[in-house]
Amino acid sequence: MNPEQRYWSLVHNSAALIALGKATTMVGFCRYLRRFWCLPDYGDEALLAILWAGNRQTLTADFSLLCQFWAPADYDPKRRVLEWMSAAEKPTHPFYSEHISAVRGQLLSALIKPKTALLPVPNLSGMVEQVQPSGFIFHLSRCGSTLVSRSFTGLSKCRVLSESPLLTQVLLDGSLSDMQRRAALTFCINTQGQLFHPEQHLLIKWNAWDLQFWPLILSLYPQVPVLLLLRDPVEILASQQKSAGYHMVRQPSRPLFSELSIPEEESILEYQCKVLRLLLDYGLEMSQRSQVMAVDYRELLPAIANKIANWFSLDLSQEECIQVEQCQLIHAKTATQPFMADSQSKQRFFTVKQKEQIYSDCNWSNLNRFEAEN
Repeated sequence: MNPEQRYWSLVHNSAALIALGKATTMVGFCRYLRRFWCLPDYGDEALLAILWAGNRQTLTADFSLLCQFWAPADYDPKRRVLEWMSAAEKPTHPFYSEHISAVRGQLLSALIKPKTALLPVPNLSGMVEQVQPSGFIFHLSRCGSTLVSRSFTGLSKCRVLSESPLLTQVLLDGSLSDMQRRAALTFCINTQGQLFHPEQHLLIKWNAWDLQFWPLILSLYPQVPVLLLLRDPVEILASQQKSAGYHMVRQPSRPLFSELSIPEEESILEYQCKVLRLLLDYGLEMSQRSQVMAVDYRELLPAIANKIANWFSLDLSQEECIQVEQCQLIHAKTATQPFMADSQSKQRFFTVKQKEQIYSDCNWSNLNRFEAEN
């Protein structure tokens, strides 16, 4: 068996990987590798060299075996290659990027990083088990989407992908044809969103700027119920002034939205109003679909455990409802802090003139149309 074959045999053996994942030291890690590969005379450096070489190659994988332990974590658009990490742990962090960082900090996922082609064959259907999400969460940012996702993450029957960088990377890859992007997105949802016992429901919270791709996403999943979260633009933009999201920072070299121009004399707030207006326009168009329910931030807290859970057909027990409601007492992004309502303070952030300009620029009068649709 050559080094490539040894690497292939290891990354496709879930039982061996589970055992290897229990190693807490390099000594114990290499000791297990010697036994698994039957290489009693190999030193640690020689064993690790097999892993380094394997990590550099693009595997021809058996996904029925690979997906028993691994899930894709990152995408290199230049090479069209996926990098995988251990899927042994359920994601519980507010954002999936935090989950990736935590898993990659562990010995096994730091030393073994399998890579596969994004599009290993022309037709990806049938290569992995098909996952039908129970719900999609779209939002304008700072609308309580993390509160919703965290509320359901703690339920044993739910798995939540909260703003997966991988899905956004695939959506933003302009080099992919429409057919390739559709195949790749479905493949990544099936592999990154695979369910493990006792999980029954997959919920996906998309990045705010993923909203521009709603026609593609919903065409692939026309039966999936969609939650669209809204909030007063003044409160959204007040939050963005304190800590701007990725989509609210002007990036002329890598624009997120092809529709936006960036005049040099334009202020940051003016640009952010343009972004928010664009997201509102996307949301309004999407809300006309019967599978979409729009919820305003003001109505969010009482809606999560009943209206939203029912919309996603989660069928919560009384105990699960209590668990969800308890999550709402904690800050969604900082578990050590209690939740504190901040709408009033955000309303005081801007001057009266600035607020009038924000409402005008964002065309917030469209709120009535959202309410009419729902």
